[in-house]
Amino acid sequence: MNPLPGDQGDTYLAPMNMVPADRLSDFADAQIEAAKTKQSLAPANPGAGPGSTAPTRAAQAVVEEAVSKIVRLHGNAARRAASSAERLRLWTHEYFTAEREIFRSTDMLRSAVALLGLEDPGGAARRVAEQLAQEAKQDLIALIAKAPPQLRDATDALVHSWLNHRVRQASDQLAALSQQGTQG
Repeated sequence: MNPLPGDQGDTYLAPMNMVPADRLSDFADAQIEAAKTKQSLAPANPGAGPGSTAPTRAAQAVVEEAVSKIVRLHGNAARRAASSAERLRLWTHEYFTAEREIFRSTDMLRSAVALLGLEDPGGAARRVAEQLAQEAKQDLIALIAKAPPQLRDATDALVHSWLNHRVRQASDQLAALSQQGTQG
């Protein structure tokens, strides 16, 4: 390697923004301050008035993505269990009554829900996680009761409907809670 003049070879750079390592904290502080200033100048929602904490489209999109991950998690597990009606029935009862699944879903939602500005994001996330699990369980029990000849295909169609409807429904429910919090 070619030598660098002075002590330039001893300077390390942070790869994200190519900032000298010894100045990284100054750069981070400046970025945080700029974000705070920009946030305090702009309303939370472009159509909202000053001081409003209505959810932004970006926050709504983050919540939808988190809900979508949970729905896909439930759906993929259901698809794997759909080799027979009896196996799917046993799996449905075990999976959706296990506290760990509700905890995992709540954990996945909590940070996203916090972006909506709710007073109790953990509680709201848990209620939505429980509702998603309960509705999925009811849907699967109803599907098993119909005894479709192609159980895997029917399960795939059901999961597809969850992705098309449940994601938006849960996201809208959380946004409505956020709106109620800003109006009340």
